[in-house]
Amino acid sequence: MRAELSCELAVERFAVFAEMAWLERRPELGLVCRAARANADRITPASVQSVLPGVADAGARNVIDWCAKLGLCDRGGGLTKLGFEVAETDEAPVPEQGVYELWCAEHPLLGRRILAAERLASNRDQRFEQVERLPLEPDRGVVFRSVADPRQRFVLRDLPSNHGQVGGLRFETRAGCRLEWTLDFNAGRDVWRLAGKLEGMRPIEHQSEAAGLDLWALASHWGAGPFAPLGRWQALERRLAVGFTGLTDAEQQEFRKTFTLARADVPGKGSYTDVVVKDVPIGPASDADAQRWGMVRLDRQLRASPAYRSRGRCAVCSPSSPRVPRSSGTRRHCRHTTSSRGGTCRRSRLTCFGQSPPRSISRRAGARPRSSRRCESAPSRSLGPRRSATPSACLTAVDGRCATSSSGCWQAPCRAESCCATGMSAAPRTSPACVCASRRSGNSEWRRSKSGPNPTMPS
Repeated sequence: MRAELSCELAVERFAVFAEMAWLERRPELGLVCRAARANADRITPASVQSVLPGVADAGARNVIDWCAKLGLCDRGGGLTKLGFEVAETDEAPVPEQGVYELWCAEHPLLGRRILAAERLASNRDQRFEQVERLPLEPDRGVVFRSVADPRQRFVLRDLPSNHGQVGGLRFETRAGCRLEWTLDFNAGRDVWRLAGKLEGMRPIEHQSEAAGLDLWALASHWGAGPFAPLGRWQALERRLAVGFTGLTDAEQQEFRKTFTLARADVPGKGSYTDVVVKDVPIGPASDADAQRWGMVRLDRQLRASPAYRSRGRCAVCSPSSPRVPRSSGTRRHCRHTTSSRGGTCRRSRLTCFGQSPPRSISRRAGARPRSSRRCESAPSRSLGPRRSATPSACLTAVDGRCATSSSGCWQAPCRAESCCATGMSAAPRTSPACVCASRRSGNSEWRRSKSGPNPTMPS
């Protein structure tokens, strides 16, 4: 299951007097932050002196104050998020003041973000009447990476102003920015990125970021919202129960469907339109839908591979398994035996393609051991014309004709005195046996033996 969310972002461009800080390599501050991380996440004079030998107590306290001004720790010496980042990268912010041109965008997912920043030369052009209130104030104390040059990282420390009224010069811009967010529910991962261009056709180069959402909780939230008109979301099974009507053949086979949601919201991360949700797991909404769904899939499978069905190859249990060879003698059976006539799956005690039924079935049905027989539903060139028989009857090829041992003997010419010897010797005790009259008696018909379960050939 995969969702693709996107939206267009409005880009604001303006010049403002600000206190910024570009991140540069400062290995000594990285040492101080790593020592604090090993000291219960707190910068103390002792931890400073452990990595900067020769520093007095007063100097160690000055180092702590300077780290607090840079935002690496609070006044008590506790490491901040920026301090942990400095401990990992050895890059610390170096503050400065000046006039900067900023490109900014705002969205609940990325906040009030500075996309790019450039230093401007200050001059006295007396354009006070053009100063206006900023359309948005970027977040302070957050490390931003420039989308124009990913090597630059900076922090907005403050926006100095008179009487707390922040103003700047607003410029027109042709920049365009698009937010693209991909939610991979199966992998439990979400990735978002920015695409577009800035001034001068400079493409936006943004490294992908993650929001860290609980995606299946979001799916349950959508189940009560945009998924509700489409079906019933089953949180435990993690699938959408839908009706059978309207499903394509591919959706019926794969149990997955793609939906386009007119509007979907992510709590705390904004609302999105035309959300495409691919490969949503689906299932039947009722028993009737399940029955119809299963029968359609079975019929489609049987039509796709027309063949005689047997217990060795069942269209339901193993639709892609190869046909069991006639001489394999396998005893692998399933409970779905497919008739070669009607093309439907039914329970039967017959076997095709020369395979032997289980012993329990042989006892009940009175079947003989595996020889040259076939079931009554399988056509054969050597068995002659097909004759009707009961479903439990096992046919035996005798001199080019079919005979049966459970529903009486067929009328057929007898060309040998021992034509039924094989059938008699293998006949179970509970089933009648077939005997053949001698040529010398002139009898050319089969008859049911009445001499007991184990008759003998007439002399």
